[in-house]
Amino acid sequence: MISCANRRMAAVLAAVLVFCVPTTHASLTPVDTETFFVTPGEPATLRWKLDRDGIPASATFTLSNYHGTPVNLPGIPETLSVKDDRAELTLTLPEGYFEISVPLADNTPDSPRQTFGVMSIAAFDRSQTDPYFCLDSVLTWLERSAKQRVSLIRMMRRAGVALSRERFSWGAVSPARGEWNWSEPKARVKGGTEGLRKIYEREQMPVLECFHGTPKWMGLNNSYPVDLPGATDDMLTIARRWRPSWGGFEVWNEPNAGLFAKNRAMDQYTAFVHALAWAFDNDGQVFGQKIPLVGGSFAGYHKNATANAFRNDLLQSVDALSYHTYTTPQKLEAGVREFRDAARHTARPGIPIWITETGSPWTGGVDRPVIDEDLVSALSITGKAFEGRATGIERIFPFVTPWYAEGKRNFGMVGKEGTPLRSIATYAAAIRILAHHDYIGDFRFPEKSPVQLSRVFTLANTPGEALLVLYTGVPKTGATVSFDLPVRQLRGIDGRPLVRADEKTLPADDGLTYVWLDRAVLDRSGRLATETSAMALYREARQPDTGRPPASPVILQFIPDEKRIKFGTEINAITPGSLDAIPFRIRAVNLDTRAARTVTVSLAAGPRGKAATPIPGVPSETITLPPRSGHDFTWQIDLKKFFDQSPQVTIRINGILAGDGQPAIRTLSVDLAAELPLETLRKFYTKRLEIPVRDAAKWNTRYVSRKTGGEMQAVQNKDSVAFNISFQKDGDSTSYWAYPRIAVPRTGSGDDLDGAEGILVRARVTFPGTIRAFLWKRNEIGYLTSQSLMPADGEWHTVFFPIERLGRDRSTSNASDPVAKTDLGNLVSVAFGVNSDQHRNTVEISDFYIVWPPQ
Repeated sequence: MISCANRRMAAVLAAVLVFCVPTTHASLTPVDTETFFVTPGEPATLRWKLDRDGIPASATFTLSNYHGTPVNLPGIPETLSVKDDRAELTLTLPEGYFEISVPLADNTPDSPRQTFGVMSIAAFDRSQTDPYFCLDSVLTWLERSAKQRVSLIRMMRRAGVALSRERFSWGAVSPARGEWNWSEPKARVKGGTEGLRKIYEREQMPVLECFHGTPKWMGLNNSYPVDLPGATDDMLTIARRWRPSWGGFEVWNEPNAGLFAKNRAMDQYTAFVHALAWAFDNDGQVFGQKIPLVGGSFAGYHKNATANAFRNDLLQSVDALSYHTYTTPQKLEAGVREFRDAARHTARPGIPIWITETGSPWTGGVDRPVIDEDLVSALSITGKAFEGRATGIERIFPFVTPWYAEGKRNFGMVGKEGTPLRSIATYAAAIRILAHHDYIGDFRFPEKSPVQLSRVFTLANTPGEALLVLYTGVPKTGATVSFDLPVRQLRGIDGRPLVRADEKTLPADDGLTYVWLDRAVLDRSGRLATETSAMALYREARQPDTGRPPASPVILQFIPDEKRIKFGTEINAITPGSLDAIPFRIRAVNLDTRAARTVTVSLAAGPRGKAATPIPGVPSETITLPPRSGHDFTWQIDLKKFFDQSPQVTIRINGILAGDGQPAIRTLSVDLAAELPLETLRKFYTKRLEIPVRDAAKWNTRYVSRKTGGEMQAVQNKDSVAFNISFQKDGDSTSYWAYPRIAVPRTGSGDDLDGAEGILVRARVTFPGTIRAFLWKRNEIGYLTSQSLMPADGEWHTVFFPIERLGRDRSTSNASDPVAKTDLGNLVSVAFGVNSDQHRNTVEISDFYIVWPPQ
């Protein structure tokens, strides 16, 4: 998805001016919004174009500070100069963030106001650029003004941003096999996609290129390509044109999310990554100087999907692992640890990790956020920037540079008019203040202190100094924190200088304060904790990484027979039927254009993630593949004994190239689930919580579509509960829905469901439809299965589905989730029902469990 994440821009001393204009009388459009980045202490002239009449020849204004408090500064003019259709203001600002309110008509408090931002910050020395600080910009799709594209890129460059993450539509650029449209009409800007890359190249701002989806002519419903030679040819054609603008290439976006993966498992994604690694590494026309190949781009951490990707040797084909998070700064460390723990069991425990999307939205529907929301957004984005550095993240990309409304939220770091918000100002301050700093530990505050994070950093060329980033997480004017050590310097979150009121406290108005200390004083105080959990991650990230080994020209692909094996984002599912003769097809593809390759393929199986036993009746096979060719190996495999031992099974496919010194073929690992009897599954899942589904009185049947006159009645049976559903008005499966809910029995401790892995349910649905389950947290926050859980054929079926398979219910009727994950601590109820294909249906449930992993 285009995700919601705000970008950290770059540079320290941030100032934002807000001009309030009654839009009923006039409208001001900034001229060259990059000029709204000004140098502290130097005169700067800001200019606007007047779109309508009604503004007086001169207008007074009020100057306010970061928190919106009016201030008087020497040398600031009293009026805004207006002549004909132009307005301008020349002023000299100190470091910091300011707002200017300009009544353009009647000068009354009720006048409508238009807001602009000006960031007063010293231009960053590009020779000292810190690769860590990047931005997710998506200008290709989100910024339609060619002029504003240039301005935003110049802002990023001036601020010190190292890399700008972009997107392109492969299908728009490659509308038909062998045909090219480099302007990409979706961009609707002169020059389009390629023109933007040329601007990036001209302005010397490198791009992290990213895409998701395949061209329609591939016939894959936007999912991963199957024709690897054809796909890599296409990508090389694109790379040969756009390579000069690239500083990295990220393969796909959120492949562990059903939306972008089109419900394909990770084994389908990793085959494409392996193919691109070979193609890019062996094309001399493109990569004379190697750029990072980035993979993962995960939508948060999903244990099973991540493990499957790693077993498919993802980390052997990429230079960096990427993921997305919209969590709070306080919880960022836990997410980093999840990925680092998973990588620890691979050949590359120290692989660089990039967070390529992270942000903090504000309420949409307006051009700029209200001050309180702007303060919170800026604090969250900047907090994650310093926290990512402390936990060893190699690069971070706040989302998103331009103004971007997504539903009821907006993730933009500039206003609709293109001038800075507080988030980009404070991120800019973070870049200048934290560039090239190393994390050395935490400052110990008393337990009752409001300080939530207290990371300490040093800079190599100033060894006598330490920088404490003090984070309370709450912006509040007048807030202080007890602190009795002497300080060298204090700055607010926007880089403005602060003054200490006394020797016992520090100002904490912004929720984040930068505190410079004498290193010797800090060490003597005994308050520097060096053996922190964050430090363990930081050290691990800085261990020498072996790097990815040479890519293999031979790629192994799983090509399922979809009559017996259905794709799934989290796991592939075997359809009901015998398990002793499953058709299983593997394709070996030789991408080498010059040499034939001889490959030997063998299979092993076992419990999920532990495939070590040869499959009976499946000997290894050897084939010589001519250049640019493929071969399909097809077997009928007996998996019954493996499913007798485990509810999910992994098949590992190994390939070995003949000859000495050949690169290793990347492992192919296919995870499979099968429909097993309830008693068999209960044998595996010995720890489980039973939901009392057979008691009809415990169900809430209100959750049925009223739009189509839906009615639902619960019927108590001896060993089940049935829901008779009917719809009185015309509709279809999108409006014929019914999802009865039942409360989850809880102990009240909040941790009683810790470690639970999934849901086990036995049910049947009489007529065709899509069968789904929901988990409901407090405040009507829902998560649901994207695929149908079982056939709707009137027969009883028993299924297990992992909790992490559930995706966020994004319908506008449901509350947003500040945690953005299916944490079970807040689970209150579950729902099971159907989007029916017809106006009558029956859902019957006999058993429903929350289960823990098999012992």
